[in-house]
Amino acid sequence: MNKRASIFTTLFLMNGAIMGILTFLLTSVDFVTKSVIAYGLAFAFALLTTWLIITIVKAQVNHLVAYTNEVAHGNVTIQPSRALKSEFTPTITSIDALSRNVKVILGKMLITSEKLFDLIKALNDRGNDLSQSFEHVAENITQIALSVDDVSKESIDTKKCNW
Repeated sequence: MNKRASIFTTLFLMNGAIMGILTFLLTSVDFVTKSVIAYGLAFAFALLTTWLIITIVKAQVNHLVAYTNEVAHGNVTIQPSRALKSEFTPTITSIDALSRNVKVILGKMLITSEKLFDLIKALNDRGNDLSQSFEHVAENITQIALSVDDVSKESIDTKKCNW
């Protein structure tokens, strides 16, 4: 049996006991004494009932606070406690919707970051390819320059020999 059911069962039994005591007292004592006892018991019952209701509401609020704290700290997979009842349904529904929205946003951010990582990797690969191409071009230009230099030297040597 859960806590709420045991509290209400206790409350029901106490109500029956108080009514039994009142019935007994009302049949065996004078009017003034009966009134004092009846009002005293009614007041005690009212205090007990108030205390029980406050205890139940505090427990509900504590469960709600724990749930909202979990969501506030980033736990978007948490489900509301079954101890939370219909009194807090609108609040839980809005927090649950917020949690689902955050979960969707986090999923989109993850997908976007993966795509961005792939693009950066591809750009890095292209940059490496381009760097290698520039190295090959530089080597080819160097070889061409050396060849031109050799041809130029041969040409000069040939002219000197012909004179």
